[in-house]
Amino acid sequence: MKSEKRKPNRQPFDFLKLWSITLPLIIGVGLIGYLGHLLDAALHFDFPIFTLLGIFAGLTGAVIQILRTLNKK
Repeated sequence: MKSEKRKPNRQPFDFLKLWSITLPLIIGVGLIGYLGHLLDAALHFDFPIFTLLGIFAGLTGAVIQILRTLNKK
């Protein structure tokens, strides 16, 4: 008798769920960071304070959205 190799029970790859996790990160950090950059340029700041604040705000919002998405069942 041949020994049958059992494949591990894997969940199918869900591209849309992965995209719904990635998209808030890209849009949040990119868009809010870019708006911070525009604000820094309009106010003629030497240090990019609003760009950094925008990036951190985008990351925070994206992480919260990702955690909400992953905790849904």
